[in-house]
Parts: sequence; structure tokens; C-alpha cells
Amino acid sequence: MGQAEVAWTAQPSEADVSRPDSFGELLRWLPRLQHVVFTGDPDCAEELDSNDPLGAWASKTWDALLVLQDYAAAKADGRWGRDVHGFLENTPDGCHEWSTRRHARDESEEVRTNPAFWRKRMLPVPASVVQAGRIFMGAHFKIVQFAMISPRMHYYDDTAQSGRIYVGYIGRHLPTGQTN
Repeated sequence: MGQAEVAWTAQPSEADVSRPDSFGELLRWLPRLQHVVFTGDPDCAEELDSNDPLGAWASKTWDALLVLQDYAAAKADGRWGRDVHGFLENTPDGCHEWSTRRHARDESEEVRTNPAFWRKRMLPVPASVVQAGRIFMGAHFKIVQFAMISPRMHYYDDTAQSGRIYVGYIGRHLPTGQTN
């Protein structure tokens, strides 16, 4: 039916036996991650639960969060010196993996130059990161492809300064020229 990615979830390793079964649960679990901080609107994430009754999207999003946690931890302890995409291309042993095809380093030029689109990606971060409290988050994980919903997780890599990754959005695909 062309929906394999929607139904498929990676098998958890022994260390990851627990999986969130909803976005509400995923949001409650986020404080477990030392290097990843959610700064977004929880309602956008929880809205996805109505289209994800089995929790497959929440589980995949948790996988992406674990990748970011491993990436930031590897940078903190000196095992990694490149960006997130490089980490996905050459994931160190013992770290969570994610396909580079389901990650975007940045948005397209169309999104970056169209105010109606880039404003939606100006997402919250602490004032200690940027005094204005908002920063453009073009980097994102493509959770699944599903109709006009196609959940995404946008983040800002602040590992060079604070040692943290700020996730400013988990929710429906944000607007682009192709989605509007």
C-alpha cells in the first residue's frame, strides 16, 4: 500500500526496551535526556496522537531524540567533532542510528527566503542561546511520510556553546510551497 514507513518501527535494542506509546508519554520522558531540551509547544506534538493510535510515530520520534542525545554526548566526551548529519553518515559504535534520507541539515532555499515559511521555523530557545529567545531551526528529522501530516522534528544544535540540542518543534509538517 506504499505505507511501509508509517507502519515500520525499528526493533529496540536491549538497552531501549521501553518505548513511548504516545507523544504525551514521549514529552514526559524528555527530561531523561541530559543533552536534549524540548522548547516547543507540546500541543503540536500531542495533536499527532490522534493520527498515531499505535504510537509508531512517537516511537520513531523517540529514536530520533536518542540519536541527538548520543550525538551530543559523543561531542561532549570528545568522541565526535562533526555535525549531526556527519554523525548519521558515520555513527560511532554503540550509538543510535538514523537514515540520512530521513534527515535534513537545513530547509530549502524556498523556505529560507520566503518569510511566510521561515517565520514558522523561528522556534524558541533559552535567552542564553539567543537573546531574542527564538532562532531559525531548519535542521529536522523526517519522522514519517503520511498524507499532509508527515510529522517533523526541528532542532537547533547548540553543542558548541551549551552542550545541548534544543528541539523547538515536534508536529505536523510545517508549511512549504509544496504543502500549501
